[in-house]
Amino acid sequence: MAVDLFNEQWYLDQNPDVAAAVAAGLTTAYQHFMAYGQYESRAPSALFDPTFYLDQNPDVAAAVAAGLASAYEHFLLYGQSEPRTISPFIDLAAYANANPDLAAVEGLNLYQHLVTYGLHENRDLGNGITLGQFANDPVFNAALADPDHILEALARIAEVAPFLPDFQPPEGWTPPADTPIPTDFVPPEGLLLVVPPSVTVPEGTELPDTFKPVDSGSGGTGGTGGSGGGGGGDTVAPVFQSAAINTDGSKLIMTYDGALSGTTAATTAFTVKVDDADNAVTAVTIDGSTVQLTLTTPVSKGQAVTVAYDDPSTGNDSHAIQDAAGNDAATLAATAVTNGTTYIHVAAGGDIKAAIAAAADGDTIYLAKGTHNIPEEISITKAISIVGADDDTSDTAQDVVINTAAGVRAFVVNGTVTGTVSITGIQVTGGSEAVTIDGSTLPLQANVGSLVVTNSTFISQTNGGLVIGLNHKDSSLGNLFIDKVIFDQSATGLSQNTDASHAAGIMMFGFDGGKASISNVTIKGLADKGTTNASPWYGIQIQGAQNSELGGGVWVNGPELNNAENSAIALNNVTLEGGFSKNAVAVFNYENIDHLSITDMAFTDSASGWGTGLNVDGIMDNYDASAWTFSAGAKIALQGNATAHTVTGSTITGTDFDDTIVGKTGMDTLIGGAGQNTFVFSNTSTGTPSDTNFDTIEHWIAGTNNIIDFGATTLVIHHGGSSAVAGKASISNTGVATFHADDDTLAEQLTAVEAAISAIGSSPPTAGGVAIWQNGGDAYLFISDADSGLTATDVLIKLTGVYLSNDGLTITAGDITGIAMTA
Repeated sequence: MAVDLFNEQWYLDQNPDVAAAVAAGLTTAYQHFMAYGQYESRAPSALFDPTFYLDQNPDVAAAVAAGLASAYEHFLLYGQSEPRTISPFIDLAAYANANPDLAAVEGLNLYQHLVTYGLHENRDLGNGITLGQFANDPVFNAALADPDHILEALARIAEVAPFLPDFQPPEGWTPPADTPIPTDFVPPEGLLLVVPPSVTVPEGTELPDTFKPVDSGSGGTGGTGGSGGGGGGDTVAPVFQSAAINTDGSKLIMTYDGALSGTTAATTAFTVKVDDADNAVTAVTIDGSTVQLTLTTPVSKGQAVTVAYDDPSTGNDSHAIQDAAGNDAATLAATAVTNGTTYIHVAAGGDIKAAIAAAADGDTIYLAKGTHNIPEEISITKAISIVGADDDTSDTAQDVVINTAAGVRAFVVNGTVTGTVSITGIQVTGGSEAVTIDGSTLPLQANVGSLVVTNSTFISQTNGGLVIGLNHKDSSLGNLFIDKVIFDQSATGLSQNTDASHAAGIMMFGFDGGKASISNVTIKGLADKGTTNASPWYGIQIQGAQNSELGGGVWVNGPELNNAENSAIALNNVTLEGGFSKNAVAVFNYENIDHLSITDMAFTDSASGWGTGLNVDGIMDNYDASAWTFSAGAKIALQGNATAHTVTGSTITGTDFDDTIVGKTGMDTLIGGAGQNTFVFSNTSTGTPSDTNFDTIEHWIAGTNNIIDFGATTLVIHHGGSSAVAGKASISNTGVATFHADDDTLAEQLTAVEAAISAIGSSPPTAGGVAIWQNGGDAYLFISDADSGLTATDVLIKLTGVYLSNDGLTITAGDITGIAMTA
């Protein structure tokens, strides 16, 4: 039975505003938490603190900041199955390490195992808490006996844990001063609880004899001791309890049974051996009851560690491990150290591939500062983090530089990865691709939970800096999070730019059913803004389906971006520099892009061979780009369905920048924005025009230099006919058609205009003859194919809300560049 973390009564007690709303019948506690609370960093119970969870898991914090999930959602989807620290008292990695039978079970949900089985099996939690310590406690046992109250057993562990003498709190966390003291806890015989130094004993509190008295150096302030607490001066020396390696392997932490003096031993008093080799201590610091030793070389997962301490003399000394009263801790012979780190450290020039092969889900590959080399492709098939050591993460330079051999893909993710692959703090130079998800063809389909790439620079890859290849429909990526990454393709001649090799910063193929966030990213094309084949084809290319996949059994109409939570792409603060031979950014071949969002995209220092910074093409359904924002002067192409799409009309809403809007086949509605817009039509756009079959332009604004472009066909006004007769219009030299009184319907007017153009056109007639007229509150523009009668290659365009003046049309270089309107 799955056990959730939500506690209704606790949630209401902690959130009076929610309690009031529930009392008023506006919601339930659970409904509020799921809809609002989890996204407002409210905790579902005392057992899950979202702030703590994000502090302990920076890759999750990055994903949450990008809006990919809440902390609670991440825990439910991934965290409970991954070896993560989820509370100060529950470290799932430590739980797995302390129970080798669990670590051997692939895909085990560690949290659910703990609450379903581990609590009943007296398991070791691996952080100084063993469930056998609760065997005599009636509160714990009562909760354990009732499946509906199993979370109360965890709550009891959380209540007592800070006072257990061997408890190892997470690095950087200490119990708050007002932590309640569990005076009712019944420990096993021989176990004395201790009050942590950070916790204040309330004035007047009598500690029972299950606690070590606070005046014996065990910590805490205020209050009074229970039995055993009297006597004269403190002569009890601190007693060593345990030793462990911290999370990243950089420190060895020795825990004693009480608070220690800030004056402590020299580094030379300690002997640390890692796999029987000396590892010198470079610094010693005291934190409460712990001695923290900084090591010369960080410890990696799986290494055997011992620590020894040499007390300077038999008496009390000024430079020794001691308590506040000056009582020296005893000499410690070489003692085994708990090595719970999930970090695998790789020195500069070390073997990254071997380290990744040795890692397990949840491990971190930590690359030392300096130069590393990747001579051959590295495959990643597990949820790991690759972290480059970086003294200053606030700048754009990295201290870890990875050189990749020519033609080699550096990091390739494939297979099934249920968790997160995270890469941060590295510079990758050369090779064909820096980071890749390879799910292109069977048997290479990839199903990846999340890919996170942050604070990195990718330089001079001949194919792409980041390649998301989900071409095979069975491949998937749940979440993509890219933040603070530079893709530098500015060098000349990186690629021959053939169909098989076309350099780009980011290439995404087949992305569907996932959520992508690309933010604070810079893409650099050819430095001199050249747009020849020596420059990258694209800065960013997002292609739902290949052209060959549309219309068949693979995608039919392409993937969909139609769900903000499960299928969406967000581009935010993306800067394009230099030259691109096609477009700086391209989005192709989706059924719909309802949840494609673009914010603050800058093309101000870029050039594109196809003339537009952003090109959206091959989109079957309606889409609205009006909320997209760009730098000043951006040129945007918004296009409709691809040839292989199911034929349908589209409504395309433009931006407030300079748009080229192309409806393509079907009855399309093109809605311009505030910029200078070009509306593009062709003679195969809609089929035979009629009073119910036409394209539409909305938001045509006089004086904005809008254009109607009919491709290679030159538009011309064929005027003539001094007066209209029934069935044939009169067309002025400005292209305005007038009609006989009998032609008063749109269908009759359309027939009359076509007849007039056919009669007065050149001999033989040429395509492109135009006329415009008013019908009610709208204007209609007809473009003739020069064949007699209405055919499928004639075009009718409705201009919504346009009121014509007699000045009619302005045609420049074969395009309509002006439509005169009344005030």
